[in-house]
Amino acid sequence: DRNFCERHGAAFETYTQEYSYGVNVDISATLLLSLLSVWKPTGLGECNARNSIISFMLLAHFGFLVWVRPYIAPAELLLACGIAALTALAVACLTLDLMLRSEGETLQDVAEVCLQFGAVLIILKAIIDFAAYLLEVCFSERAAARTIARTKLDCMVENELLGLETGSDLDITMRESSPGAENSATPSIHGSVWTTLLDRDPDPQ
Repeated sequence: DRNFCERHGAAFETYTQEYSYGVNVDISATLLLSLLSVWKPTGLGECNARNSIISFMLLAHFGFLVWVRPYIAPAELLLACGIAALTALAVACLTLDLMLRSEGETLQDVAEVCLQFGAVLIILKAIIDFAAYLLEVCFSERAAARTIARTKLDCMVENELLGLETGSDLDITMRESSPGAENSATPSIHGSVWTTLLDRDPDPQ
């Protein structure tokens, strides 16, 4: 499909060429998290099982980001790893709090802090992505303008050279039709493009 990059290229542009499948991992992790979140457990055992699965899945996603490093930009990789680590830690703390039935609120406080910092990183990542998009659009417009200007300049130069060549042909025709042209076996290059460009005297004495 020749239009694949135009329609779906934005989903892959943040990933390296070697690990372009990273978008599939991220989408699969988000989809699996959504499916597990809508699971309504009927008892404490199912609740602990669901939370444990979510915790392991988030930890696996964090390990994938750290080990594979699928993103091109180091800043985006750092933010993605931070968000994944904080989210996994928050869910793990809540899961342990429910499983251990601890009387204190230490694990809940840790989970709350992790979620707050994770939300800050998500907002920061959104701002950076939006700024990168604006810069890309700006540079793309400048590059397009430079390409148009370069194309116009090339066309002007080509037309000028063609005009010089036409003038050279007319000059040769006039020389051949003038008296004494039969004495010249080779047409003169007087007025040719190379003579004009090199700025040399076409008829040296």
